[in-house]
Amino acid sequence: MIVSGKTSAHVLMEAGALYAAYLLFWGIFETISGIPLGYTTHPIFVTLYALAWIGISLFNFQNELDDWHPVPDRVRARVTLVLLFAVLGVFYTYVLPALPVVGAAVWWSSLPTLGGDPIFIIPKAFDIFFQQVLIIVSILALSRLFTDIRVVSLFYALGFGLAHLSLLLQGSALPYAGILAIAALGSAVVFPYLILRVKNGVVYTYSLHWLFYVALALLLRV
Repeated sequence: MIVSGKTSAHVLMEAGALYAAYLLFWGIFETISGIPLGYTTHPIFVTLYALAWIGISLFNFQNELDDWHPVPDRVRARVTLVLLFAVLGVFYTYVLPALPVVGAAVWWSSLPTLGGDPIFIIPKAFDIFFQQVLIIVSILALSRLFTDIRVVSLFYALGFGLAHLSLLLQGSALPYAGILAIAALGSAVVFPYLILRVKNGVVYTYSLHWLFYVALALLLRV
């Protein structure tokens, strides 16, 4: 099916290519500079990097998103996001740093998504936003190919799961990339439904995306 001059398959390939490029150029910069980028060690650079890719993706998919109105209830959306970031602020400022790091959690605590520095919230917020843009356009494209939301969920799960395994190309440890891939598969149960059927669904998928990292950090500390 043609969608604003692009086939749905074309949109899906572009979404995958943008995510691969996001990881690739991150890795290239680290290789050339010899500096391992981190959400807490280089928050400004990572924030600007994510913002640049958000801009690229929104520009590239502007036709696919023009006629889509994901947030009809803006007041509820704002309240939800304010509450989300209030919870994140408290969690990363007070809760996570107070938890003991024992056993296997010593290794896990060094991972970029599990640290206790609240500055982590800013770059990670834009990193997740970039991923959400790609998730949204992919699910919309799949919904134009398949009318059954279960089929949409299946293909989304395969694509998003494999995308997270590609973190291995960025140097991520296998268990970490594996957990993210499994979580991506799990998100297929709810993300397509929320985006396609629920008012303000994108706000909820963004929030759930964030809460996964909160849950993972807690699981590995408690």
